[in-house]
Amino acid sequence: MASLLIHLAVGKKVNEKLCKKEEPFLTGCIAPDLAKFVGLKRSDSHFQDHDGNYDLKKFLDKYYDYINNEYVLGYYVHLYTDYLWYRYFASEIMDDNYITKLDGTKVKYVSENMAKLYLYNDYSNMSFDLINEYGLDLEFFHKNEYYSNSIIEEVPYDQINILIDATVDILNQKTYKSNFVFNFEQVKQFIDIIADYIIANLKEEKLI
Repeated sequence: MASLLIHLAVGKKVNEKLCKKEEPFLTGCIAPDLAKFVGLKRSDSHFQDHDGNYDLKKFLDKYYDYINNEYVLGYYVHLYTDYLWYRYFASEIMDDNYITKLDGTKVKYVSENMAKLYLYNDYSNMSFDLINEYGLDLEFFHKNEYYSNSIIEEVPYDQINILIDATVDILNQKTYKSNFVFNFEQVKQFIDIIADYIIANLKEEKLI
């Protein structure tokens, strides 16, 4: 999956065009990833079928009437970002139990956890570049006072700070200095391209 900071960066880029209220919209853009920190199933929070594919239609069937709500729309943007991340970015890196490293060599991974070590090291290495490039601020999640009962049932809206605190802990962890499978410029290009793609989709589906 894309990292929390990548989701925030995509959300910021998308919202440059949408001009939604930033706090609830960006909260929606990260909310699905709360599931793993509170013991809920990723397949439920991310609307995945039994094969792990994202079922965006299932989300819209359930929440279409609320899509003008900033938090709900942000949640949809998160799901769409992960869908595009897996289909057009991660698939170029991870395929048939092999990871393609930056130098082109392929390494076989024996478990999902091994694969994630490569990905999350690179996420951590570029975290502060993402924060600076896209003007990301994790502090506003602690300062806001807008939490209330969420329309979306799949994650507990009022526990979002658990996810923020976990992300801050990750930022403080030691990582390898070198990147393994992708670099900041690649991720930046992905963010900019899919933000435009998502906006085009929202217009095509008449969601905005």
